[in-house]
Amino acid sequence: MKTPPRPLHARLKPWMIAGLFLPLTCCADGETDEDVGWTREFRIGAMTTLNLTARFSTHGSFAGSSSSPGPAGISGADHRYDDGFVRVDGTGNTGGVTSLWSYTSASQYNSANQTLTYHATSSYTATGDARVDGALNPGLDMAYGGKLAQWERLSLSWEMGFQWQNLGFTDDHPLAAVAQRTIHQFSTGGIVMPQAPYSGGSSGLGPVISDLATALPTETGLSGTVSGTRKVEGTLYLLRFGPKLNFTLFPRVGLGVGAGPSVGFLDGKYDYNERLTFADGSQATSSGGHGSSDMVFGGYIGATLHFFVQKDADIYLGAQFMSLGHQNFGTNGREARVDMSQGLQVMAGIHWPF
Repeated sequence: MKTPPRPLHARLKPWMIAGLFLPLTCCADGETDEDVGWTREFRIGAMTTLNLTARFSTHGSFAGSSSSPGPAGISGADHRYDDGFVRVDGTGNTGGVTSLWSYTSASQYNSANQTLTYHATSSYTATGDARVDGALNPGLDMAYGGKLAQWERLSLSWEMGFQWQNLGFTDDHPLAAVAQRTIHQFSTGGIVMPQAPYSGGSSGLGPVISDLATALPTETGLSGTVSGTRKVEGTLYLLRFGPKLNFTLFPRVGLGVGAGPSVGFLDGKYDYNERLTFADGSQATSSGGHGSSDMVFGGYIGATLHFFVQKDADIYLGAQFMSLGHQNFGTNGREARVDMSQGLQVMAGIHWPF
């Protein structure tokens, strides 16, 4: 007669079992969760979520936010540019001149004409797409449940869980841009020109220049590169509920497998902080953000491995597949589509049956 194969646990070498469970048995009292006859359970631990992605899409014409050139031909007005400013000083620009001015590059100064030229990016068009992975941010895992039925080493229970998770995605891919710039010019009036970069004070003393801006033809079709970041950051609050099967694999090891629906609330924001660099070396910046929040719906299936370290106290390790669909962030040509349809959550903590 053919001898039947031995069970898996009988084929394991003693040193393999001892090496795996020695840290647990050294602090256990010999009882398992099933010996105690629990009817309720609670767990709490840390978690993170893998396999989340976001697709950033930038397509459109955008305003430059770093400058406000102000009116040309009017005295006593503030002017802010990509490469400096000309503002009203503490004297109110007495005599049509101001000490409160700055410039960043020597190329702005024309010594022959004794003029300073400033640039203000009024708008730019940028195009680009990128897919990025989510950051491994920490989160909180909690669950409460109760036993419904028991069959020797197998039991059926229900479980309600809560999870809190920070989400983060960052796109730093460069983009091609085409810009339009306003150009103003100011007379320096024959002063001894301070070396660039220079920034004057508001006292009315020191080098002063005319506060009257002269408009030059607008620059169009100016090629440049957009660097910087586009980010989505948010917080996910998630509730789930479903049945769970519990197996006692070894005297001090148990396995729980559950599945069910889930519902959550995702509160987040799309932020961008960009810098435009043009072929002539001049730069401009653009920044801003747009918040968004919405409900998300889906389902989960997961497993937790329990190590019974003492009466009424376990250590658990878990993995859970969570599908929550997609969520869009951003507006007006700057958008990010966060994909949460294939999230894999990893968790660990302490479990109490009672």
